[in-house]
Amino acid sequence: MASDFAMGRFHFLEKLLLVHGHWSYSRLARMMLYFFYKNMAYATLLFWWQLFNAWSGSNPIDGINLTIFNLVYTSLPIMVVGVADQDLLAPTLLREKHYYSQGRLSSLYTHWKFGLTVADAIYQSCAVFFLSYGVYYESDVGVTEFGFVINIVIVIVVSFHLAVETLHWTVVNHVLLWGSVAMVFVFNYVYTAIDSQQKFMDTYWIMFAVSSRPRFWFLCLLAPVVCLIPRVIGKVVEQEFFPSDVLRARAAEKQRRSPTPSLVTPVETTEETHNHANNSTQSRTTVFHDPL
Repeated sequence: MASDFAMGRFHFLEKLLLVHGHWSYSRLARMMLYFFYKNMAYATLLFWWQLFNAWSGSNPIDGINLTIFNLVYTSLPIMVVGVADQDLLAPTLLREKHYYSQGRLSSLYTHWKFGLTVADAIYQSCAVFFLSYGVYYESDVGVTEFGFVINIVIVIVVSFHLAVETLHWTVVNHVLLWGSVAMVFVFNYVYTAIDSQQKFMDTYWIMFAVSSRPRFWFLCLLAPVVCLIPRVIGKVVEQEFFPSDVLRARAAEKQRRSPTPSLVTPVETTEETHNHANNSTQSRTTVFHDPL
């Protein structure tokens, strides 16, 4: 694909490449990894289900929820991240031009990060399924009810996963993220309250039966914690012990906005180094100034 750009002045190219070019690569790389993650986490739930059903090909999740998982539940929040997320501020990117090489070197979308994303998706789907299986073990829950449980829990988990990955929060991010979590509840309450013979499964009043059990709400709190602990720990270890240039720059930006000291050592920019050198020179000149 090719695009033509018309610019009134050539110096506009600097911001187009250094700022918007960097943001575009960062957004697209993380958005693509998240798309792979959420679809694999959702699809692998059915694999774990087959282990207990003699590989019969049966599906505990009804067709409507299967269809709207990508269409309604998880589509809008990641689109906002893919359009408006920012890992660094524009002044930083204009001042420190070497961050542009992140896209040129493809440092965000690598085989290693893709492999970690796939492993994380498999782990989280496994945790959601077997936590649900353990919580409802030896209960009278049916197949359809269990399908509603794992469908709702996985939507909550992938939404909170995106919250961990979001770098720049806005009001729109909050509204769409929490709205997506609320949507899975609201839709299923309305959907299962309608008694229709056109449904793929007998889902009448299932959501009300699911939410009447305290163990369901306990699972909704437990599963996100268990699923996201490895990723959160990994991010903390990376920030504290192996910070990249971007993480150091983010720490420097945060320190400039707030006087609270950060645990990540901020990177000293070229401008800051130059000012420090000038201040040192002026100090030496003042100290050894001859009053005569």
